[in-house]
Amino acid sequence: MDNSVLFDIINQLIRVSLPEDKIYRKEHIELLAPICQVSDGESAPYEPDGTFLVGKVTPKGKKFIFEDMMCPITSKELYPFYIKLPQDEFIPRFNKTICNFIQEQLKEARDCGVPYEQNIWFKPNIEFVNWFQENGLDIKNTKSLLDNDIAEKEDWNGAFWSLADELRNRKEDGEFESYDEAYQFGADHYTKDGQPFEANQLKLDCIIEVHDQEELKRAIKLQYPIIGINNRDLKSLEINLDNSIKLNKNLTNDFTIIAESGIKSSSDIIKFNESGIYNFLIGESLLKSENKEKKIGELLLNESL
Repeated sequence: MDNSVLFDIINQLIRVSLPEDKIYRKEHIELLAPICQVSDGESAPYEPDGTFLVGKVTPKGKKFIFEDMMCPITSKELYPFYIKLPQDEFIPRFNKTICNFIQEQLKEARDCGVPYEQNIWFKPNIEFVNWFQENGLDIKNTKSLLDNDIAEKEDWNGAFWSLADELRNRKEDGEFESYDEAYQFGADHYTKDGQPFEANQLKLDCIIEVHDQEELKRAIKLQYPIIGINNRDLKSLEINLDNSIKLNKNLTNDFTIIAESGIKSSSDIIKFNESGIYNFLIGESLLKSENKEKKIGELLLNESL
């Protein structure tokens, strides 16, 4: 999608078709504004191929016109993104694409000696940046449509577990260096029924893993209810069981806490229970045990299985 395509889309966004609306709004770059709605489904039979409708934010200080509610956009280059992406992803990515273009024009003009405030792209830049801030979106971390990570994805026809098996096999065949890399490849290159794989769609929960105070602060801000506290320092590989107990003191009962790594006996579990931790990730001690069933019984306060 080159600049000529983007400029054509912008000209469609500032279009004013009704004569009575041209009294209140001129077709001018300075009146370019973000979109806030988008239609569903394929192009209507009476519209050219590659056409969809968007709702636009009314520029500050201007009167609402019909095109703000229903503005047709025709673009063969843009249409595949409209079809593939959900609305709540398409809208910010569309606005980020236009915003990036605006800022390129501002920079080019400034390099030629035109001050920002005297540039025709100055007001649209304010409109788009404000839109992201008003909607609580991080403009820097929002992808544009030029970050073509969805159009190239392949739809996976099988179940989720079969994709996971496929990725693990490819890792074991040496295609990936780690399972994390393999799973990330799956997230980046596959969809299900045209939509990205998401844990909540698959009825899965996600664990946010932390090891220190700074990581815990970031995890709390995400407001995700399950936090795993790793007792192993992944840099030095040293284990400190008190790490889970220490960090858990900073958390409320709204969170489900999982103590991870270094748990070898029922006394470890009792120690965690006394500090309010009742969930555990136990790997190494089970894997090294010759009798795993007996080991689980020992961990469960010597209960017999």
